[in-house]
Amino acid sequence: MKLWGLKSTSNCPLCGASVCSLIHILSNCTVALRDERYTWRHNSVLFEIQKVIQNHINNQNASPMNERLPHISSSFVPAGKAPTKTKSKMYSGLIAGSNDWKLLVDLPDANYVFPPEVLATLQRPDIVIWSEKFQKILLIELTCPSEENIEEAQLRKENRYLQLMDQITTTTNWSPLLFTIEVGVRGFVAHSLERTLLRLGISRRIISKSCKNVSIIAARCSFAIYLSANSIVWDKNRSLITLDS
Repeated sequence: MKLWGLKSTSNCPLCGASVCSLIHILSNCTVALRDERYTWRHNSVLFEIQKVIQNHINNQNASPMNERLPHISSSFVPAGKAPTKTKSKMYSGLIAGSNDWKLLVDLPDANYVFPPEVLATLQRPDIVIWSEKFQKILLIELTCPSEENIEEAQLRKENRYLQLMDQITTTTNWSPLLFTIEVGVRGFVAHSLERTLLRLGISRRIISKSCKNVSIIAARCSFAIYLSANSIVWDKNRSLITLDS
């Protein structure tokens, strides 16, 4: 807009940065970060992902465990009898085989404390899923970077939790897994979200709908942040953006 003569300066109205590009407005402004504008967008996206995972865990915990695997005798065919093709109900995904899964999400007013039965730590991954029966814990970290910096954001988050993963592995009997999810500020959903939900055993139909909702929410939040780029007033307690079912 400065090059087109529509503005007299290219400085950021909030933080005074000399080059106020779209990327700066949506992800790099220090004042917007301090005002928790980016946190509001992150939490709106996180809330949508949490709904999908929570529903899946509720269904898994309510499922009968006696249908986990067929008896070994079903794998053999008696002599002289042709094999028959049968479709048996099989549970899949990382949370299959147990009904004691718990979910913790780092959202406002969640009273978040990392599961002390696993490890005492001050670190707070966005989503924690764990089963005492399996001694397994899944850590999921969400980032909403600019689309140009998605790979960098993924590496940064992986490095951030290397020490925590090592502590859990070496000092406890728990088996940790870390997943990073990236959703761009303009609505691009990285494949990491689909991969993570698939590993949890969520159907592709639900994943497709979830990815679409997440994309819309991220774009709506960023549009609101863009429209507020000239305003120093920002309500930190505003409601998260959600979509009607």
